[in-house]
Amino acid sequence: MASIGNGEVGDKIVAAGPIGESVLARRVRTLALSVCWIAAILLLWFSRLGAASVERINLFEMVRAADRIFWGRCLQAEPGREPATGLPVTAYTFEVLRGLKGAQAKESIRFRQLSGGPAGGIRGVPQYSRGQEILLFLYPDSRLGLTSPVGLTQGVFRVGKGGRGGRAVLNRVGNANLLHRASSSQIRGSTLSAEEHAALRPGAPISLDRFESLVRRIDRYWVALEPTSR
Repeated sequence: MASIGNGEVGDKIVAAGPIGESVLARRVRTLALSVCWIAAILLLWFSRLGAASVERINLFEMVRAADRIFWGRCLQAEPGREPATGLPVTAYTFEVLRGLKGAQAKESIRFRQLSGGPAGGIRGVPQYSRGQEILLFLYPDSRLGLTSPVGLTQGVFRVGKGGRGGRAVLNRVGNANLLHRASSSQIRGSTLSAEEHAALRPGAPISLDRFESLVRRIDRYWVALEPTSR
């Protein structure tokens, strides 16, 4: 999610003495209008997510864009409001079961995102329930301290039972995005085998262990390609 400023006015005061009532009133009104515009833009954008398709983002792009990638269990979901905009926000706490990028196993991660769902939330924004185990790709926090899954529902993977007693992952678009527009240089650079390429086909769950290995290798690919960005 793109970072959004707080709308504060940075006018330099030249005249000496206290600020007049009318000047203060104008500053407050300007700040209030800025906040309202931010809230309106966010609400309009997210309200369209339910009706419009979100641009597909492949696994390489997801790994590159994510600040934190982890398999975790939701411990708490606390609904509230974002103070600067009044938008509905939920604070989530996750226990990390396995960290893939920017997270370590057994640590507790707390993040805030715009609330989803029909009960006062915003359509198209994923939400998580207590006890749920998911694998999440999260954007860096914005200036308001908010984040969201990379590609929204594309960055939210359900963790369930797989073959031979193992675990498998499937995102909310049926893994249809994982190789979308992936270049041959990206596939070669991450040493993706023909078998792994087949495992990433749309509609098919993929082994959690295999998916973890792919994510780690793709992250190393980006680190080698863009070392100064880390």
